[in-house]
Amino acid sequence: MKDINLMPREYIILEKRRKLGIFIFILIIIVLAFMAVLVMAPIRIINQKKQTLAQLNAELKNPKYEIIDELKVELSQKQDEKTLLNNLISQVDYNTIASRTTLDILTGHLPPDMYISSITVNNEYIKSSNVKNEYPYIRIKGAANSFRAISDYSGQLLNVPFIRDVVINTTAESTAKDGISADHIKYDIILYVDKTKGSVNHNEE
Repeated sequence: MKDINLMPREYIILEKRRKLGIFIFILIIIVLAFMAVLVMAPIRIINQKKQTLAQLNAELKNPKYEIIDELKVELSQKQDEKTLLNNLISQVDYNTIASRTTLDILTGHLPPDMYISSITVNNEYIKSSNVKNEYPYIRIKGAANSFRAISDYSGQLLNVPFIRDVVINTTAESTAKDGISADHIKYDIILYVDKTKGSVNHNEE
């Protein structure tokens, strides 16, 4: 016996369209989900990188790193001072007042928060305003973190046997870092040297 399809043709067409619509909808969902994965993966990686960078920046603000930076600056300043002294020693002659031992004595009294930027030597005899006789002098320029350091340094130099007089000029400057202001004092110290009062000559080095 032959089967007879009693369903209207329009119903069959609508049913096929409905199934096709469901299939297309599911396919679109799958494609969108796949695209979302492709887009979100790089975004997630970028966010992780940002989070890692933020953590590193937070670590860099740790006080221990600030101390390390300060030590690096201080070490660099001391190395510059050493280079400065070596260059000065290589340029002076035997008649100068700036022997290596003399300069070692002067820099040996330097406080930790005070550094030297230049040293010049004048072997001509010049009169100081505080003493009667004329003397050659050593001029030291640099900077310090406080007036107290400069004052203590000059006081110690006055106790050195061959230093007859100390003349100091200072200039205060203010600097700001991370919203914190700090004083930076530049100094210019002239040391009048009496070679007859214990100043070390080159033959004693």
